Amino acid sequence: MRDLDGGKIFHVQLSDAPRLDTDIRMLKRQFGMLPGLGRLNLNGFVKVLARAGYQGAWSIARVGEQGQATSAEQLTRDGYRALVSLLDEASGSEPGISLPAPGLPARSRVRGIEFIEFAVDETTHKQLVAVLESMCFRMERRHIAKSVELLRQGAINIVVNSDESGCARSAFANHGPCVCDMGIRVDDSKLAVERATALGTELYSQPVGTGELDIPAIRGVGGSVVHFIDERSNLHRVWDIEFEPVQKQQPSPRPDSDASTTLPRRWRMMK
Repeated sequence: MRDLDGGKIFHVQLSDAPRLDTDIRMLKRQFGMLPGLGRLNLNGFVKVLARAGYQGAWSIARVGEQGQATSAEQLTRDGYRALVSLLDEASGSEPGISLPAPGLPARSRVRGIEFIEFAVDETTHKQLVAVLESMCFRMERRHIAKSVELLRQGAINIVVNSDESGCARSAFANHGPCVCDMGIRVDDSKLAVERATALGTELYSQPVGTGELDIPAIRGVGGSVVHFIDERSNLHRVWDIEFEPVQKQQPSPRPDSDASTTLPRRWRMMK
């Protein structure tokens, strides 16, 4: 491919796929994916064509059968995000090449998961807390103004939200008990949100009460929320600012097989 004359190429379609030892036609039909969802080196492929002088259009090939259940609108949004992100990555790693990538904010490095938040009601709250305590999680803090609790095991933070208003209550009404929010630790939370929204992701905001932090966030999968937390401000002190400690308790011993601490089948991630 390095010997190709890029000026003779008039159109390029991109499709990702897993690395499987099978016929390429079957791969495309069954597993054709958006760039970034598979294992192919599309970044290198794009740079080879750009070095060869290709200056035409870049597009997304038809997705495989597994992705056809997605709505046309959502597929268009995801396709745009995948294509622009790929072209931005390629041009950023080799500035000398010419690619039609819009100027995106720089990536903010992800440092880890700060918390996972569950939306529950009174009944499922008891079930979830019982299961978490059986796994040696311990109730550490309660929110200063809402029915929200923090359970911890080491550095793992699980938030249990049974408040009767807000995003968690809406998530519970639509999906039942589910993961409604997660917090990602990044180097720069503002930059992370700017890049996400530039790629077409919906910004999320809600009223901030007295004593609460305005943590940058976006809408995630299925209407869930993703918050970004950094150490450039007080965001990383959210547990000290918005929550009050509870009396220390010894973690419950893990019980033998007991149906009372088994989560119902309906527990799931939002889809």
